[in-house]
Amino acid sequence: MTFCIFLLAGCYSSQATEPTENTMVISLENHAHFSIYQIEIDTAFTGNGMAYADGSRIKKGDIMSMVFDNQQDFTLKGNMLFDFFLISENNERIYLGQQNLTLKPNQAYHFEVHGTDIQDVELVRVR
Repeated sequence: MTFCIFLLAGCYSSQATEPTENTMVISLENHAHFSIYQIEIDTAFTGNGMAYADGSRIKKGDIMSMVFDNQQDFTLKGNMLFDFFLISENNERIYLGQQNLTLKPNQAYHFEVHGTDIQDVELVRVR
């Protein structure tokens, strides 16, 4: 029997959440021209999603941030592979790619999602 733990987390702001001395933040800004309802970020240790509690779409220009706490989520030391996904209006899971990120406290990563439709969507690292 397999158990899967999936945590919906994250927050919306017109600005990316800033990290603290004990956290690392990954922010994604939506610039896509199609409807997105959830963003997922998976690692070998976690599977997290960011969505609005009411199920509404993530609008163009919205910024969703996921905060990773040192020791609580995983140790913020070394490197880790992060897989990025979008969930569309039809609950289609769209793979955006993988990023190898350096883990360290007080670190922020900012990405943008671009594309006119699901077929040409891309994840762009801004910082």
